[in-house]
Amino acid sequence: MRITDHFKKAVGMWPPKGPYHAMRRALSGGGDTRGLPAILREYPDAVRWEKKGDMQPLHFAIWQRNYAAAEILIEHDRSILDDKNKSGGTLLHEYASRGELKPLTFLVHEGANVDALDNNRRTPLHQAAMKRYGDDAVPVLLRYGARHDLKDSEGRTPLMLALMGGNKSAAEALMQKPYAATQIDNYGRTLLMAAAESGLAHLITPLLRAGAEITETNPLGETALDLAIKKKHGVAALQLLQVHVPDEIDVKKRRKLGNLIRPLDGSTPALKSIGLRPSPKPRQTWPSPKF
Repeated sequence: MRITDHFKKAVGMWPPKGPYHAMRRALSGGGDTRGLPAILREYPDAVRWEKKGDMQPLHFAIWQRNYAAAEILIEHDRSILDDKNKSGGTLLHEYASRGELKPLTFLVHEGANVDALDNNRRTPLHQAAMKRYGDDAVPVLLRYGARHDLKDSEGRTPLMLALMGGNKSAAEALMQKPYAATQIDNYGRTLLMAAAESGLAHLITPLLRAGAEITETNPLGETALDLAIKKKHGVAALQLLQVHVPDEIDVKKRRKLGNLIRPLDGSTPALKSIGLRPSPKPRQTWPSPKF
């Protein structure tokens, strides 16, 4: 750096205006990247130049879909792949949470850590599993070796988060990997409870076959069936009731459960098991008197 640059850095006038804007132009979509290596040679710290309100250079280049410029930045200093934001997340966390496959795949190919932890001890796979839509990121991360068994600060695996969020495709992909069906998070929630609460009824049977305990209760004394009734997921409630009939069920809950599952096909045996008629008794009517 020139002597004037040392002075500007000392008095807080950094990064220098001219080189900063030249680099931003090179990083922008369709920008000419030929001058970028020269800027990085003269200002090695330019790879992290970021003024207030601007994106970090690598983030900006990827956001602009200028992958040629992004490759130059990474080649200059590969440690920028591990740079973290205020919440402790890397760029891979961000694009996993968005479900944007092209930037995600680019970062993984360049060597981004698929198991990096943020401040909540969540990996990019956790972030991808939490997203309800655009969930193709989960299979991609699994294909590149992301660990599916890591728990975050709340004791939740990516599978638990996928079930809680109703992320059907992500949950199905994660259940193709070995998992503990009896896992419980820090709040007493099981995988079966999460599936019942979010209405992922088609995953209840696989969870039970894998060893999930249907009578497990959370700190409020609620079972998976109770949660399915609370959230009005009739199909999930019917499947759970067909497997296990509670020893005791109060009148109010029985009425709610009956109203929930009565319209469903195959509910007759389940209704009888809790002492309810398959269909409500028709009201008796009398003809109007004739005068």
